[in-house]
Amino acid sequence: MPFASALSRFATGFVFALPVLLVLVVLAFLGHGFPCRLECTSSLGRSWCRHHRESRAARLVRCRRRRASRRRSCSAEPRRRWSGAGWAVGERPPERRRPAMPFLTDDDRPLGELLLAQRPADGHRFQVRAPFAYVDPVSGLRYEVPVQDAAGDDSDLASVPSVLWGLVASYGRQSAPALLHDRQSVLAARLGDRQAALAQRRVDDRVFRTALREQRVPLLRAAVMWAWVSADRERQFGGAAGAVFVGQAVLGGIVVAGASVAAFWNPLWLALLVVVAVAAFAWGRLAAPQLVLAFSIGWLGPFVLVQVAAVVPFRLVEAAVELVTGGDPAGVFRPTVRGR
Repeated sequence: MPFASALSRFATGFVFALPVLLVLVVLAFLGHGFPCRLECTSSLGRSWCRHHRESRAARLVRCRRRRASRRRSCSAEPRRRWSGAGWAVGERPPERRRPAMPFLTDDDRPLGELLLAQRPADGHRFQVRAPFAYVDPVSGLRYEVPVQDAAGDDSDLASVPSVLWGLVASYGRQSAPALLHDRQSVLAARLGDRQAALAQRRVDDRVFRTALREQRVPLLRAAVMWAWVSADRERQFGGAAGAVFVGQAVLGGIVVAGASVAAFWNPLWLALLVVVAVAAFAWGRLAAPQLVLAFSIGWLGPFVLVQVAAVVPFRLVEAAVELVTGGDPAGVFRPTVRGR
């Protein structure tokens, strides 16, 4: 019964993979800055406080210290409930909702629209026509995106090759974060010092990830976009270490894909996933993007291959028609291959 045997192997492999997947989910939260947002005003934070407190006095001391260092704090006040005239002891008030649009105009109003100019009219790059700003909820810093007038001062929005637009669009909820990131990348490149630019880009890439999530970009998509801009940053400014970082991510992705397929025959191959995860931790602060890169290449790579397999033949047919009719065969690949 080949089918029954394959099904049994798949079920066994899935059971073995569950602990690994749970570890990866935890690592994804850790890489996304989850501990920084785990405040004791949240339900998870309150549970943490109740579990770890030793006494009311000890909790007060601990909370005061955390307030002083601007870290998460536990509220020593009892919960309050609504008594008709106000909140009384017994229940807490409802939590405030995040604003629907975290980006602001230059006069501090919620950003209702992005004004862009497509230049040239038959091109694929854009210039900002109205300035806007973003206030980082983590650091409290305000980032400005000015009007773009100079030649070459433009953006392709999210730098996604057109062949992959069916998976991740170059515009949408990620447009404002992408424009902000492009602006900060230009400023970092102008520093002139590779180490300073690398340090600045690491901050800017974290802001980009936060802005994506503030715009309600799905967690997986935001994590993948952040990981790939991190890889580009390390490649551009990291020197030899950056090349090793990118190479390890690609190699790790190949190992993840191979181990996942081989696990259908022998679940022990899944142990290689742990090897990839442990190797990623050697990068310290860069462990999170290394993990996301390796596992996204290994597990999402097949979807990319399917997308490419569907789009590339169509583009080749377009190029053949252009060639026969005396048109521009290379033009059908813009902006995938030709940057400008």
